[in-house]
Amino acid sequence: MRTSCLSAALGLAFSLIPVQLPAQSASEKDFARWRAELQVQEERLRRQEWKVVAKNARNLVEEMVDGLLVGQTSATMLALAVVQQAVAESGLGHQEEAVWLLHLAQNLDVRYRDVTLGSYGPAGAGLERFRLRQPGEAPAAGPKLPAEGSYQPPRVLRQKDPKTPNALAHARIAPDVEVEMVVGPDGQVLEPVLVDEPKYPSLVFAVLESLRGWRFEPARASGVPVPALFRTRIWHAGLEKAAAASFPDRRAAEAFFGSKRRLAELDDRLRSREAQAVQAKIQEIQKLVAELRESERQATLLALGLRTLALAEAGMGRRDEAVWHWQAAQNLQPDLALDPAAYGEAGAFLAQHKLRRRNEAPAGIEAVAVSDLGAGSTPPRKVAGDEPVVPAFLEESRALHWVRLQAVIDSRGLVVEPVVLAGRSKAMQWAALEAVRAWRFEPARREGQPVAVFLDLQIPPRVERPLAEIVPLAGELGSVHALLLQQQWGEARTRAIALLQSVAEEDGAHPERSAAALAFLALADAGSGSPSAACYWHSAQSLAGELYHANLDAYGAAGALLEASNPWKVEGRILRVGESPAGETVMRPEKIGGSVPQYTTRDRRAGVRGTIIIEGVVGEDGRLSQLQLLKGLSPGLDLMTLITLCGWRFKPATLDGRPVQVHYALSTSFDVSH
Repeated sequence: MRTSCLSAALGLAFSLIPVQLPAQSASEKDFARWRAELQVQEERLRRQEWKVVAKNARNLVEEMVDGLLVGQTSATMLALAVVQQAVAESGLGHQEEAVWLLHLAQNLDVRYRDVTLGSYGPAGAGLERFRLRQPGEAPAAGPKLPAEGSYQPPRVLRQKDPKTPNALAHARIAPDVEVEMVVGPDGQVLEPVLVDEPKYPSLVFAVLESLRGWRFEPARASGVPVPALFRTRIWHAGLEKAAAASFPDRRAAEAFFGSKRRLAELDDRLRSREAQAVQAKIQEIQKLVAELRESERQATLLALGLRTLALAEAGMGRRDEAVWHWQAAQNLQPDLALDPAAYGEAGAFLAQHKLRRRNEAPAGIEAVAVSDLGAGSTPPRKVAGDEPVVPAFLEESRALHWVRLQAVIDSRGLVVEPVVLAGRSKAMQWAALEAVRAWRFEPARREGQPVAVFLDLQIPPRVERPLAEIVPLAGELGSVHALLLQQQWGEARTRAIALLQSVAEEDGAHPERSAAALAFLALADAGSGSPSAACYWHSAQSLAGELYHANLDAYGAAGALLEASNPWKVEGRILRVGESPAGETVMRPEKIGGSVPQYTTRDRRAGVRGTIIIEGVVGEDGRLSQLQLLKGLSPGLDLMTLITLCGWRFKPATLDGRPVQVHYALSTSFDVSH
């Protein structure tokens, strides 16, 4: 059914754009100005001022593409500007250009497929029959497509890189866009269609526009050129280059984007029913999944790798392995989608095995909490199984590596459907899941009978030791510690800061001394109620992983506050900028306060220069926590940068307008010439 028009055809489109616009990359002022310009363009279209509208609309579209980031409002507004340009081009007699633009707009917002244009006279009426096709269909206006399998597929001869939208480059967002197009007998692209719903309107526009410059060796049937469908995933080199700035080095960025492309190619084959070709590469997929554990950035792709592996295994009939890997993928990325129709029988099978929620028993199993077993009962006891193999990069960085999960221990003592509750590293989460799969237990018993129970596990288990037994207490460290035990928080803080500055100037690496001084600063701040205490404590843990086992009871309320801030005790999912849970996209945080890290005297004299990269968590309150050094320069500069960043403040990241906590990479450069 077609959508009826109001006072004018595109007048309806204005009703799709809210007056109160949500905060996005462009400012509220920009949105208001664009809305006003669109209204002026509408009035000019009614007066058939085709040339003026075509020129102004083209400029307006370019400005929007550079400034817009994400959201339905952005898509609707950009689509409206493109439709206005299409009508104007039609009025000028540029029918091919007008149809191309109309299809771009209909890709941006499907509602524009039903907006009537007849009120603009022949210029609008002539476009109404060019409704965008659905994926897999031939264009409504022709040409007809040959039967699948009856022709040799088209082959890309030349590609044109898309324009790089400034807002996306600034946000360091580099997603792929999957497109299906018709390749004509002359090798030109006709009527491209998005396979997935558009998340970034400016990227969609830039990618689709770039297809004008693509050329193909056309499909051939019996040697004769014929039109045919061609589906591909397009990577944006410019956005990848911008996103690579957050990686520790070029090699890490190349490895990440290389792995991302390999997974995308495999997924394309699975979607196009080339499942057997993917299954033949099962060992290659397993090797790729293993490689993704070698760095934290690579590990962000683990969920996609495990989904690919699960689909291949399901297609080969390895159902138990497929279910395990699919549920592991959902643990690593809870919003990970799997469209059953897109992957045939393998997809339909896996879709039946959605990850359970915490305290939800798996199908066919009755389970109880260990605390509900009752008097005289016995909890489960582990009898076999190795601890997880910690990824090498975590061991080398001295970083905390822990995972908290809940498993069901069934009446046979087997681990069933573990659910990750928290974990700093995706790679460590996967290592823990793989390890517990092989664990065996003496099952819990109630009234002598084995029963299934929910069991919370912390990996590795904490072996608590007093902080004073873990950190060195020689010299000034001992005197600061004595002040903390006496709860003289102010004096302890002053001397801890002086000690940190002294340690930063020392010759050689002293991570234990740095970690101890940071831990003491955290306790002093916690005792005086400073909100920076947790950040200092987490930074100390990043320098000395032994602090995972620290017991802080000796420091009273200050110790209890830091214990409660330990990452493994904090509930709530930590997202990543650019993720799209439930169709919405996580918007990056913005720095609003904080000083610039300064050189140590020693490092300035030594001429140390370069960039330090640290990843942390920006909380809903805009404060940093869980800092982790990804790329350092020197022990002194690294230490002072950690301390400085704990004082930074942010406008928090948002999801659908609500503050959320996100992983966030920060970089700071040092150059003695400045």
